[in-house]
Amino acid sequence: MRLLRGNPGKRPINTSEPKFETTNTRPPKNLSALGRKKWRELIKLLHRKKLFTDADRDLLHNYVIAFERWIEAERRLSIAGTTAEHTDSNGNIVMRRRPEVDVSRIYQSQMYKIAAEFGMSPSSRSKIFGDGSGGKVVDPLEEFLGARKFG
Repeated sequence: MRLLRGNPGKRPINTSEPKFETTNTRPPKNLSALGRKKWRELIKLLHRKKLFTDADRDLLHNYVIAFERWIEAERRLSIAGTTAEHTDSNGNIVMRRRPEVDVSRIYQSQMYKIAAEFGMSPSSRSKIFGDGSGGKVVDPLEEFLGARKFG
């Protein structure tokens, strides 16, 4: 991944990093219909860009579970609203945030973190660049000189 992101720290790149295959792109059985649909959508995107392997299966599964739970929390909030009346210890009626607001925020945060691992956010995507080299490091000077015809 560092070859794609670049090497700003100039640390040695591990050229013997393990390579994982992609053999199973089927959605896990415990996902809802919505989760399976999201899984297929993401697999299509990630597999096309070669950003999904069997080693990433659990991480993507966690993303989709967080997505399902976030959608459910948002559905409940759209019905009940974000606040509710409560009686405090003095008997006064006060407005408080519904627990679903925090639940939604937690799952949304999990989704953002996992999405960044896959390059699915604008900021994380900007750190990944593809040059069609298949992961080889391309020296811009060599590329330029190689394209020029001498003589």
